[in-house]
Amino acid sequence: MLKNFYAEILGCIEAVDDEKVYGLATNSFLLNGGDGLYLASDALLVQDLGLLVNDVVLEHIKAETAAGRALSGRKDGRVTIR
Repeated sequence: MLKNFYAEILGCIEAVDDEKVYGLATNSFLLNGGDGLYLASDALLVQDLGLLVNDVVLEHIKAETAAGRALSGRKDGRVTIR
């Protein structure tokens, strides 16, 4: 088992078991080695849905505003501009 590696799986935080197979959704940048990550190197199956992140986000924003729900955002400290 991977030491000290936890994930939220179906709403519960649990240790990742290296004997299990997990599904993962990501973008093509990270899937193909962006930032030094190779998320698909040992994948049993990779399915490209042909969706762009900005299109999916825009559709979500449109749907939420059309339904009259307010959108909000917040800084979480991960990005620093100097």
